[in-house]
Amino acid sequence: MNNINNLLSEGLKNFNKKKYDKAIKVFKKILDIQKNNFQANHALGVCYGALKDHTSSKKFLEIALNINQNHLPTKYNLAISNHETGDFQSALNIYLDLIDKDSKNFRLYLNAGNCYFKLSNYENAISFLNKSLLLNKDQHEPYLIIGIIKKIEKKFDEALNYLLTAGQINQNNFSILYHIAESHYKKNNFQESINYLQKCLSLEQDNKDALSLAAYAHFEMGSHL
Repeated sequence: MNNINNLLSEGLKNFNKKKYDKAIKVFKKILDIQKNNFQANHALGVCYGALKDHTSSKKFLEIALNINQNHLPTKYNLAISNHETGDFQSALNIYLDLIDKDSKNFRLYLNAGNCYFKLSNYENAISFLNKSLLLNKDQHEPYLIIGIIKKIEKKFDEALNYLLTAGQINQNNFSILYHIAESHYKKNNFQESINYLQKCLSLEQDNKDALSLAAYAHFEMGSHL
């Protein structure tokens, strides 16, 4: 048992130094000794998540959750890995369960709303994103997602209201600027679209979507002279 504790300490030191590959090797040594060690499986899931290997992350987090079904951080991390691997329904199920236990956590409502958005359930997405905003208005993500939904619904004035609010909170976010530009383009506000696309290209000068939309907007400007 002392050997396991020593390995856990060594693994956590590497993790805290962001030496995830070294931490993984240490935590796997624990599993060689004790296959169902909760802390090692959970830690491996978190390490793989930090390395963006969410398939491996899910594997170890699911094992950890089978060992300790009431560990909320494991559930949260598993929801993230489910989302990142495109399993939005499983992620949503976890977020809804966590909301039952922590109803004042704005990020849980945001993440659940984002899952509903990815599942094309726009009504529930907006409902949960608004609940997130009631708990914390100083976050750009809910405004951005609602703005995108309104744009999908071709409600471009409403879309711009949400997107411009997102842009006030986070002024140098490419996604916000691009969706503002696209909304202006859809409203035939070609000069405004170009203005925002120039901001986009100052952040990502080779972005194909921004370059393409800018070309179309310039063309439309010429055709409307």
